[in-house]
Formats: sequence, structure tokens, C-alpha cells
Amino acid sequence: MWAQHRQLAPPGRTFRVLVLILALLQPGATGNGEALDGDASLTAPDLLESLPPLPPAVSPAPLLRVQAWPAEGSELQDGQLPVQAAQQQTVGAAFASPRVASLLPPGQGLMLVPDYFDDDAAACTDAEVLRASFPAFSLPTGGQQLALLFHLSALDCAENSVGALLGLGAASLSVACTAEGQAAELVLTATDTDASTRLALPPNSTDGNGGLALLLSLDQQTGSLAVCANGQLLVPVGGSAAAGSSELLQSLGGLSPVELVGAAVVLGARSGSEPAARARVDAAYVADAAFPCSSTGPGEAQAALLRLLADAAAASSGTMPQLAVEQQPGGDATVGQEVLLTATAAPASADDTARLRLTLFGLPPPGCRATECGDLAVESAADTAAGQPARLTVTAAYPRAGRYIARLEATVGRGWVATLDHPLIVRKAGDPGSSSPAEAAPCCRVSPEVVAMQEGRPISDAEYRSGTAQRQATGQLGWSDDYWQHEDREAERLFDYSSLAPPIVDPPLNILTCAATRLAGAGSALLFGASDELASHSHGHNKRLALLPAGFSWVTRANQIDCQEHWTGWQEASPQRLPNGRGGTCSAACTQAGTLQLLRETGMFEQYNQALIAASYGQLSLSADVAVLPEVYIPFNYTSPSNSTFAYYEDLPLQALEAAGEDPWMWFILAPLALHQVPPFRAWSGGRSAGGAVVTQCYPTMYYAVHETGHRLGFRHANMYRLQPGSASAPVDPLGPGETTTDGYSDRTDVMACCRGDYGLYYRLMAGWIGQGSRGQERVVLGAAELATPAQRRFTLWPFDRPESRGNLLALTIRRSADEVLVIGFRSAPHWQDLGIAGGNVAPADSRHNVRGLSVELVRRDPETGQWEDHRGLLDFNMLTGDWPDSLPATAGDFPRDSSFALLKEGTAWHHAASGLLLAFEAVGGCEGSPGLALHNHSAMSFVGFGGEWPGQELPAGKQADFTGFQGLECAQLVLTTQAPPPQGRLDFSIEPGLTSEAAPVAAQRRRSLRMQPGDGSGGQLAAGDGAAAAASCGVPAAPTLRLRLPAGQQLSSVVWRDALNRTVAVQSGASLAAAAAAAGAASSAATWTTPAVTLPALYPFAESSHDPAAGCDAGLASCQLAQRRYSVRLLAPDGRHSVAAISAAPPTLAGTQLSIQVKHYEPQQLTQERRSLSLPLGWPSADSAAAASAPGVTFPAGVVLYNASGGAELALKDSQDAVVTGSSLPASGCSQQWTLSLQLSLTSTALAAAAAQQQGQVLLSVDGGLPSLSLGPSLLPGTPASPALWLRWGGAAPRRVVLPHPLAGLQGSQTGTLRLVLVRDGSRLGLWANQQGGWVVRDLACIPTRLSITYCNHTPNPAGPPPFRPPASIALGAAAAGAAGAPRQAADAGLAWARYYSYALPEGDLAAEGAAGEQQLRSYFRVQPAEGGSGDGSAGLRTVLVAPPKSVSKGSGGGGSAPALPIPLLAAAAGGGAAAAAAAAALCCCWRRRRQRRRQEEVERARALAGLTAESGSSVKSADVSKGPPEYTAVSAL
Repeated sequence: MWAQHRQLAPPGRTFRVLVLILALLQPGATGNGEALDGDASLTAPDLLESLPPLPPAVSPAPLLRVQAWPAEGSELQDGQLPVQAAQQQTVGAAFASPRVASLLPPGQGLMLVPDYFDDDAAACTDAEVLRASFPAFSLPTGGQQLALLFHLSALDCAENSVGALLGLGAASLSVACTAEGQAAELVLTATDTDASTRLALPPNSTDGNGGLALLLSLDQQTGSLAVCANGQLLVPVGGSAAAGSSELLQSLGGLSPVELVGAAVVLGARSGSEPAARARVDAAYVADAAFPCSSTGPGEAQAALLRLLADAAAASSGTMPQLAVEQQPGGDATVGQEVLLTATAAPASADDTARLRLTLFGLPPPGCRATECGDLAVESAADTAAGQPARLTVTAAYPRAGRYIARLEATVGRGWVATLDHPLIVRKAGDPGSSSPAEAAPCCRVSPEVVAMQEGRPISDAEYRSGTAQRQATGQLGWSDDYWQHEDREAERLFDYSSLAPPIVDPPLNILTCAATRLAGAGSALLFGASDELASHSHGHNKRLALLPAGFSWVTRANQIDCQEHWTGWQEASPQRLPNGRGGTCSAACTQAGTLQLLRETGMFEQYNQALIAASYGQLSLSADVAVLPEVYIPFNYTSPSNSTFAYYEDLPLQALEAAGEDPWMWFILAPLALHQVPPFRAWSGGRSAGGAVVTQCYPTMYYAVHETGHRLGFRHANMYRLQPGSASAPVDPLGPGETTTDGYSDRTDVMACCRGDYGLYYRLMAGWIGQGSRGQERVVLGAAELATPAQRRFTLWPFDRPESRGNLLALTIRRSADEVLVIGFRSAPHWQDLGIAGGNVAPADSRHNVRGLSVELVRRDPETGQWEDHRGLLDFNMLTGDWPDSLPATAGDFPRDSSFALLKEGTAWHHAASGLLLAFEAVGGCEGSPGLALHNHSAMSFVGFGGEWPGQELPAGKQADFTGFQGLECAQLVLTTQAPPPQGRLDFSIEPGLTSEAAPVAAQRRRSLRMQPGDGSGGQLAAGDGAAAAASCGVPAAPTLRLRLPAGQQLSSVVWRDALNRTVAVQSGASLAAAAAAAGAASSAATWTTPAVTLPALYPFAESSHDPAAGCDAGLASCQLAQRRYSVRLLAPDGRHSVAAISAAPPTLAGTQLSIQVKHYEPQQLTQERRSLSLPLGWPSADSAAAASAPGVTFPAGVVLYNASGGAELALKDSQDAVVTGSSLPASGCSQQWTLSLQLSLTSTALAAAAAQQQGQVLLSVDGGLPSLSLGPSLLPGTPASPALWLRWGGAAPRRVVLPHPLAGLQGSQTGTLRLVLVRDGSRLGLWANQQGGWVVRDLACIPTRLSITYCNHTPNPAGPPPFRPPASIALGAAAAGAAGAPRQAADAGLAWARYYSYALPEGDLAAEGAAGEQQLRSYFRVQPAEGGSGDGSAGLRTVLVAPPKSVSKGSGGGGSAPALPIPLLAAAAGGGAAAAAAAAALCCCWRRRRQRRRQEEVERARALAGLTAESGSSVKSADVSKGPPEYTAVSAL
């Protein structure tokens, strides 16, 4: 039956204990009219022998029919259910067959134990159950009779105590043990009156391995409740108490089954205030039938009863009802709009009756203003008629936009629940929704941080893209209208409140184990979120929030207080407004009206509530009905009874809160800071007992709100573990001698310090948000026994800072000793921005790629009290590696200067010598299992979001940044080794060139990330190398291809390759590396082996704000340029040794690439470093090689001169209608899939001004009729709208615009400037450089941005991918290109000095040299094809030299095809026939050829004599001038 649940939750864990069975059975007459008696008895050995095996899962079977109970003394046959014949008349036709529900899964049991786990030696695992609760919704309680039957195979009475066995709504049942260790009595207690009766148990009930069968039977018609044990009717203990006991039984007997059971049947203690009995429960059943006491007696009768109940419960699993939810009106709803939900369930059997429940998660009951309202849930009033559909309707209106879940549950009273989740999308007024998806709010997200700002943002709580918000954004905050219309739409992304719907549990049995209540086993810290007394502080939905504005009426000058103002302008209407000294207004009081305005216009409540929902994995939320009280004015000389500065701000507002009758879960007093009463903090909280916090701001910033709420939850401040005496340099074991504290702000990854983080893993555990049980195995505990045993365990940790990870492994807790626990989790830091730019340079602490890693927290007992009191410290692994030297402690024994880099990074390991613990973080990669929530992949590029400013430094306008941490979900793969020996020595390796043909594309190298839905247009942004096809072997590689060489036998666990921002771009797993090592060993007896080659990404990653220039930082800064060519590789060995190489590449040239390599070896006692250099040859054939010259059809990269004024007149582009070059005269580029156009123009200031004023632009050139085209026009970019700019367009797509560099853009008067342009196509990307400044402005032709001010992909990419590469069919210059696809119709007024075409991508390092190169340099170094003929002038005044390979020219063919090698003006004539033209061309070429051959021979000889470049390991590289010919490269590497 359990496997038949309609919607399965993640696989549950196996119960390791036998099942406790309690049973409520109906007292009354037997079938022959005789009264029940207590003669039947069964000894413990008999019970064990007669106990049938727990039934296996069975296929659906026909419902059992009621059989009359046989006469006393007759034998009960299999297939007969012991039900009174009279039941047919008393229950009715609807209950012709009794309904049976098993409270426990088949074959599984429970070991109930009391909560005595302060002793470290006690067993505290998932097997020790404190209680198990089965909700009553699916139990057969709809009739007038009820039987509860429980079978205990063991009842331990070793102690003289009372232990709880059963808890119901109206009563509880406990067992009282005597001093002799016997279970002498059962104690039945009424819940509401605490009245109790003691019932004597049969003798020898718990002797040895004895068992106990308990039956509670209720008959509402007769008003009787009977309790039976082992076949005997239990009677109250004699004496005066017996009379009162009879009254209690009669009172309970008059209840209905629904009233008796209440909300749930609880096995064990209902709360932590009472201990559970020590009992092993094997089975537990609830039925709406009457069973006699004798049915639980000794022998076959009891065994047959258990078998029949199990069969009946299992057989009913085939009767799943069909569920449906209909919504009216259909489609998306609007905030405040009433929605009618109609739920129906059709029973599968004609004998079944259905009960329904519809829960609207995220919506409180109407009018609720309680401390905790919970979610609106409506149940059907009663069971329907047998076989008839059940129907339930609910009308609701949601106050906030988002995605919600309405959960329909249906049951037929047999213990299982069929479930259907109905999603609802609620949109703000004005949101077009599905009618215009491109303009609608996108769906969805589960994290609030990306759209948060410390002081909110212009966003309405009910109106989509409201006019007020737009005016505030563009007026008050100065955001551009372009930003508001596009990027800021991300702020409207709908929040997915479906996380509030808990995981579906199958069966619906909630089990609380010892392991779920302790941090790391018995004797460790008690998780307060799992305790009955404190769980309500950190759990619950729709909790009440109250805001208490306050201020001062005595203020006459703004400098008497911290006068309050906000970009919303609420202070303008304040009755206590003052001039702020800057021409504006501020307020001396936080007001009710102002607070309400902030709630409406800033997203203040939404971001705060969503932060709590996300951090708690949906277990904590606030009601949108926020109580905002009238402002309270605090007198200047108010003196509190406690004479405390804190009380000065607290007393009067809290008195007003009490007078208003409010009892919120959380309150905030909002008041300006009075300078005569300055507290130690700008915000504070009295903790859990206080119930709220004070913030000396009228707008409680995101940090203050979440931080102070953490105190309300019971969290202390977050600190680093401080080493004592410590060291200020690495390497030092981060878990050396040191101290933990409960106060301070040194752990900046945790919001309980400051400022950008969220709650850390330890506090999430303490709050009870991460558990074991119904949501899956979210935590693994290793105790002293596991640490002492040599073993290796592999774990996949899901990121604990992603709500979608719920239900999967989030935490490891390791009991190092009786007084210490290690808490380990993976923090992915998704809400950190991609990087930060400070002063034109990358700010490492602002990059999430530098922050993410394994969080290891040390938790200790308080050294003074010996209690667990949140003495916690985050280990700083930067002390181990020293990778961020500027963040190490300033002095020995101090906290680190910056804890942003404290986490253990992938590809590294930590060995703790004292405990023999080795933690190896192999890589960030794929996740095992499925996310617990829908995974919404999205990004926020160029977004004004949460920058993590320090308190008091929040910038109202914020800053634009890229947030792409939610584009996918990845997990940490780690290996934990116990009793591991310390790593010995260092991990040696060398880096050497790899063959591009052997390297997998970057996309294939990238580690797997979860993407549960199609990309939204930003799927490729994170992947370095996306948008660029792998260069063919005959092209110029844009980035190096490398591999590693290692000694034979050296194993590796992982190799992690990273780019300039420490983004992981490729991971080589231990398995793939082992295969490579094995292959190398099998192939030869070499002393070394090599890893597979990896091609590193060529593009600089998308940078903060993703605006032009594409690099994101000042292109003129050397540090920025250098950062574009930095990489690193980390190697990790199974024994914990690890090393890293930082690789810096010089600008690539045709001669090759020079790499500077700094290797760092991590050893426990030292860090050793060495510098190496490596020269990477280009690896393509030489133009002068014999093979290239002799092999017919062989193509290799080459160039051709399209036009060269050679001191004559420049080509006037505006008059060049005939300047068209056909592709047949160009060198072939099909193999390289690359080409380059290099040209030099001259422009006057007048021409530039005219181009900048021409809104349609002026064309310079086009390739293939506009694929692409290059033009001049106004930039229209933010900050430089009227400046002249280059437009690079691909057909009709939006142009990429690059502002012309100075001094060209600063020409004045009649000045003339030179513009050197280089246009490069490399696979599916386009690069543009102007006077050596520029970059890859079109990163992927499959997704060209639709707007000119951005460089990122802002729409769904072409599903077919980028257009296939094809060699250019034509190149048109100037007027000849006018009107091409997407190109302007007017040509630019510019002069063309020269133009050259290359069938390869001209490397960035050669841009300057190519522009200044002479004829010999162009031929010998840049491979411009030598011509066989001369040059001539055409009708358009062109002086053009077309160069082709010597072998091809002699055959009358061009370098790239079969067309003759003719000057441009003659191509048209030759193509159209005309012998005269052809003869003239031949004569011209012949004359030119002889002169060219002589000059070429002289230049080649000189180049060979002067060329040279050497590379030596450990030294710098000396490069020759490219004018001296192609240098020779030598690759040197050493182990």
C-alpha cells in the first residue's frame, strides 16, 4: 500500500527497529451474546512464537467482506476478520467492510526510547525513536466505532518510571514500571483534565523477551471505552480510585472517534516534557470495527488477527482516488483577485468514501492576526456516500505576486493519502502574463538576494512596473530609462512560494529520532529547532510581523539626531520634517504613513520575508498582513526604569504594542538615532525571549533586518576560529590550538556577522531546518567510532545556501571529541555577484567564484560552563594555503583581515594530524539525486542589486553587477578519510603543450550542472569558451591547449582548470585520469604519463555590468589586460597532496604564445614555489615548407593585400561603388573557420562629426552582403550618446557599438586622424579592434544582444546554434557596401590607405606589428601570399595588389579558388569575357612577378639570418622583433 502513493517523496530510510503496535479495540458483546472477559492470557514465549512474520507488500486485492465472529471456542479461519455481526446494522452500508490503516510501513518497526541522551556513551542514531506521529486525516475515524491495536515485542522496565506509549487528542496511555522492573500498570490520562486511571496489566507482561498486545476499543453508541492487553479486559485498580476511573472511561467512551483521536495518533511521548516508554513496536493498526478482547489472546487467534489486519491494510492500497483541481477564472490570477478552486476526488471502489483537504500554502486564514496563522486549509465536513465523488470548493485572494501551490489531499480512511499539487501563478496588476511573455514578469526564483538592495528598490507591491516606481528609478536614483525598461525587469521575477509546501511523506508518518535532535550524537548540542519548547520560534508559516515607528517631537535641528530620509521621499509628508542642509528634507521621526509607503514602494517586506523562506527551506514565513502602528514620540529626557540606553528606544513603543493588543512573532522598532542617547549598536535584539529588535533607521536595511531576526531565532554572532598563539603567515593548520567565541563579526560569509552572506550552516542546523527523516537524509553524523576506524567515504554535498537542495545531503557533522564538533557543508554563494571592479581592477572579494567552497565550522562547549552555548568558529583555510596573502591576519593570533576567502576550495585538501582526518575537496560537479524544489535557471546581468555594503555605507543607487549564480546548480564532491597518514612530500608535475586535435571542447570538459528546464537565454554566459567553436588545426588558436605530465604511478583525484576569475571551466575526474595513466602505462614503459589535453577559454569572462567595453574594466589598464590571459590548474592526489600552477599568457602572436608559470606546492610544514616559462609554438605549417609547396590542394593560413595606396591617392569610400572583392580571389578559410580584415582609414573631424550626427550611420564595409557589416555612427551608449562610434552589425541584428578611442574622437577643426581597424571572425564570434583597443564584441552569433548597450545574451539563443561558418563570398568597401543587409545606405566619408585579408584570426599580440609591417614582414611573418605579377590602377582609382601562392599563380588560379589572380578592377572584365582585358592583366602580372621574386629571395635570406626566439625553464623569454622574420619557439618543461 505504501508504494501506491500518487506522488512519491524521495525514498525513505529503512527503519532499523521493530514496529511498536498499539491498538484501540472495541469492547462489547461477542457474537454469541456473551460478555467479554479477561480469561485469555499469553506468556511471553508463546507470544514470540505465535507472532506472524510482518507481511510483505502485496498487490491490490478485493476488499475483505465482514464475517461474523465465530462462537466462543470455535476456530478463526484465515480470511475471516473478527468483527461483530451486529456491526452491519450499527455502522450502515457505507461501512460494510471495515477500513484498516497500518500506522507503520510493512515489515518495519520502531524502537521507542526516552530522551535521555546527555550521556556521550548512549546510542543516538535514527534507530532511537522519541516519538512517531501519524496524522488522523487518513485514519478511519468517520464512523462510531474505533479499534486501535498495537503489538509490542519488547517493553523494557529496567527503571522505576512512567513512560508514554500512546498519545491521542483526548487521552494518553503510559506504562508504569515497578522497582522490580515489571510493567505493572497502564496509566490512562485525559488530556483536558489530567484525570487518570491506573489499569493493572496481566502478570508477566514484560518478562524476558515477552510481548504485549494492546487493544483500545471505542463504541460511541454504547458510550464505552475498553482497554485490553494480551486478550484480557483491563479494569481499574481497586479502591476509591476505581470509581473515578470508571467515570473517566465513561467520559472518554462518550466521545466520537474523531474527538478521541484528535489531530494525530502519537506513538511515544507527545512532547519533550515527558519521557517515552522503552518499547519495541512491531505493528500498529487503526480500524473502524469492533474486535473482542479475546482476539488478542494467546495462540493462533492473535497471529491470525495480525495477518488479517496486515492483509486488509495492504489490499486497500489499490483504491487510489482520481484527483482534480479546477481553477476559475483560469490562467494566471492577479493580486487581490478572488480565485475559486474546486477540488474533486472520485473513489476507485464503490465501497470507499472519500475525505478531502485543500491547503493553500502561503495564504493565511482570512482575518487571522495571531502570532502564527499557518496556511489556509479546508477539509470536507464528512465522508461522502460510498463510491460517490467528493467535492470541495475554496475561494481565496492572494495579497502578493508569485507562484503558489494549492495541495489537494484525498483519503478513503485506510492510512494513505493521494496528493495533487495545483500550481497558481499570481501576477501584479498590469502584468501582461502569457498574453505578452516578453513583457511579463518572468517566472521564477527561490532566492531574494539577487533583487535585493540594502535600502530597497523602486518596485510596487501590487502594480507591475508602476509609474511611481519608474519615476523614482529614473528621477530619484538616476537610473537610465534603457536600464529601467530592460534590465530592471529582473526585479519583477516572480518568487516561487511553492517551497512553503512541505515534501510529501509516504507514508504520512512523522518520526522524531534522537539523531534528529542532536548536533552530532548523544551528549552533543541539542538542536533547539527540534525541541518542542523552542521549535515554534524557527518554524511556522504566516507569522505576524509588527513595525513600530517612533521618533522625536523635540528636535529643532537636523544635527540633533540622525535625521532620516529616503529616495522614496516619504519624509516630505512627515509631521516632523526638517531641512537636511542640502536643499532637501529629512524627518525626525519614523511615521506610520511613511512606513506604509515604504512597504508599498520598495519591496521591503518581500525581500525580508523571502530571505527567511529561502534560508529555512520553506519552513518559516511571515504574513503579508503586517501590523504598522501609529508612531510613538519619545521625550528628550525620558528615563526608563532600567536607566538603559536600549530601553530609551524600546519602552514606549513596546507599551504601545501591548496596548494595541498585538502579539507578533517579530517586531521592529524603527526610530532615528538620538545623538544624546547613542547605543553601542545601530541595531540590536534581546534575542529569542525579547521577540523583536530595534533598528535606528526608518527603513530597516536588508542586512539589519535579517541579522536581527537571526537573534530572534536564537542565533549568536558569527566569528572565525582564532588560532592561539597563531601565525600571520601560511601554512598553518586552521584547526590548531585556538579559541571560539560567541561574539564578534569576523565571519563575513555569515549574515550573523556582516554583511552580504546568509545564515551559516551551523545556525541552520540549530534552527532545525536541516534534519533527518521525512525530507530525506539531509545530514550525516560521524562519531568517535567512525573516526577511530580507517575508512574512506565519498560524499556529494548539495549547496546548503540553495533552497532547492532540500531533501538531499547538506551537512556532515563530525564528533571530534566529547567537547568538539565539526560542521561541514558546501557554500556556493550564488547571490554574490560575478565579480567586482574597484578602480578599474578586479576586486577578488566581490567574486562568488573566489568565495564558494567547503565551510568547516568548529563548535565547542563553553570552556567555563561546560555547556553547548554556540561557541563556534569558521576555520580559515587561507591559513593553510596562503592563496590570499592580503587577507591573512595582520598580527599573529588575530582574526583574518578578510574572511571572504576562508572556505576550502575545490582541488585542495586538508589533513588534521591530531585526528588523522583527511578532507579532500575534489571538485564542484554533478549532483546525486534530484532537487527538492523546481530549479529555475536564471541570471541577472548588468543589474542594480545587492552589493553587500557595510552598514551605513549603503548606496541608494547601488551599482550594476552581473549575478549568474542561479544559472544552474552544482554540488561538492569530496572524500573523507579517517585515520589517514599525513601527506608526504609534494605533488610534482609539469605543464606542456597539448594538441588541439586531442582536446575536448570546453563544453565537454565542463562539469555537469543541474538544469531542470530550458535555458532562458543566458545558459551559455557562465561557460568560458561558449560561443566560439574549437579552432581547427590550420587556424590560429585563440587560447592555449595544455596538458600535464606526471611521474609514472602518480595517481590523481582531480584536476581543476580555472580562468582569470577563478571560475572552474574544466574538471578532469579521477576516473578519467586513471584511464589516461593506465593507457600510458600499457602503451610503453615510460617514466611519465600525461593527462588529456584541455583547451582553455579565450574570452575574458563577462564582467561587472556587462557593458561595453566587453572586458568590463578599463581597457587601457595593463592589469586589466593581463587578467584576461590568466589561468590556473589545481591538482589533487588521493593522499591529500595538492599543487597549483598560475599561468599567465603573453598576448598571442603568430610565432606562438609565451606562458609564465608559477607553481605552488602545498605541504603541511611549508609552501614551496617555483617559476617556469613555456613557449607554445603555433603548430601550423610554414608557408615555405616543402610539404606545403608540393602537396596539391593543401591549404594553410595566408593573407592577401586587397588595396594599398602605396603613397598614391587613398580610396574614397563614399565614391567606391565598384570596390567589391569576390571570395574566389581570397585565401581559403574553410579549414581554419577564421578570417581577418585589417585596414587603415583617414578621417577628418568634420567627417566624424557628420557620422556621429547621422542616426542611421555610414557604412565602411560589408562581408557577404552584411554578414557582418562595419559602419560609423553615433554611439547612443550611456554616457557617450553623441560620440562617434563603430557599429558592428550581423544582418538585421542590433549593432555592437564601440566608442572610438582618443585622440581620434577628440579631433577638432580640420584635423585628420588615422583609424586602424581590425575585424576578426573566429568561428561563431566577432572581434573588433580600433587603434589596438577593443575585444570580442559579439561573443556568439547564436545569440546577439538585441540592444546596443549590452554585451550579454538577453534572449533565447537560436536553438539551431550559430550560423555555420562559410568563407566570405564577397567583401564590399564603402559605397559598394551601402544598403547591404542591416547596413546604412550612405557610405562614410573616409579614405582607405590600405586593406588586407587573412584566412586566419590575427592574434591580439600582432595587431600593432601588422599595421606597421612592411612588405617583407607581411610576406614572411604574416604569410601574405607573394604575387606572380604586378599591380595596376583601376577605373575607380584603385591601386590593388592581389597575392596568391606561387604554385597557384603559375596555374592561373587565385589563392582561394579558381579565379585568375587579377587586380580588383579587372575582375569584372575578366568575369564577363574580354580577351583584351585578360591579356593586359597577364602582361601586368608577368612583369610584376619577376621583380617580386627577386625581392622575396633577398628578404627571405635576411629573415632567416636575423630570426630567433629562445625559451628556457626558470628564466624569462627574449623575443626578437617580428620585423626580423618568424621566430623559432622551443618548448621546455621539466618535472
